[in-house]
Amino acid sequence: MFTPYTWKTASAQGLVQIFLGGRISLGEDDFRQLCRRTVRRILRGLEP
Repeated sequence: MFTPYTWKTASAQGLVQIFLGGRISLGEDDFRQLCRRTVRRILRGLEP
């Protein structure tokens, strides 16, 4: 069963896997900002 939180965590998990696999050339701080922006965009898209 998918919930809004499943989508949020799936997106964050995908970014983490790509980052740890060395496919995103960002520093840790920039990567964290990317994750925050991505999750924020998802949550705003779910607003009524």
